[in-house]
Amino acid sequence: AYAVSLRGHGGSAGARHLGRTPARDCVQDVLQPMSKPPGPPVLVDKSNGALVAQLVAERYPLRGLVLLTPAPLHSAVGDLLAIAKDRPADALGTVVGRTLSMEPDILFEGLDPQTARRYSDRTGPESPLVQWELLLPRTRGPVRCPVLVVGTPDDRLVRPADVERTAADYGVEPVWFPGMGHDVMLDRGWEQVLATVLDFAGDLPAWGTAPPR
Repeated sequence: AYAVSLRGHGGSAGARHLGRTPARDCVQDVLQPMSKPPGPPVLVDKSNGALVAQLVAERYPLRGLVLLTPAPLHSAVGDLLAIAKDRPADALGTVVGRTLSMEPDILFEGLDPQTARRYSDRTGPESPLVQWELLLPRTRGPVRCPVLVVGTPDDRLVRPADVERTAADYGVEPVWFPGMGHDVMLDRGWEQVLATVLDFAGDLPAWGTAPPR
């Protein structure tokens, strides 16, 4: 398994230029290490990263694509309006270039307060260009691999309607995890999400073989 840290995130280089980083640069960050694994990978990403993953999938032959609480390619204007209704100052800050708030109550539903705060404090700034690009509708080319879409009806960042539309674009039904927040990888019950992802990956045909009909 390879964990890719996008430029300007975590300990990766590029923090000084994060404010000028568009989504296409993030796509290149994901594409660059893909020649290292033994064969096409199963690409897993969430939220903004899931949008990047979808743009990667149209360019690179993957074995499978997993989208966790994915930001929509068809425009996140509806999500921003929902955030504005719930947290107007947060939405306004995003419009003027500040990073969308990642407070514990936004990311998690079931964690104890101390654990939720510890995880939340590890989040960092996001590129304002990437956030603004989320509001623009995008088109993509064909994605020729199986796709798994995971969502939660309790998400405070991505509306269930947008998760459903993303899944419909790939001709699949989303898998729902009620009682979890946006960060399904870390919230209470993450083991069930992981099991779903592993089952999906385990059922994929070997690379180079035709999928069952």
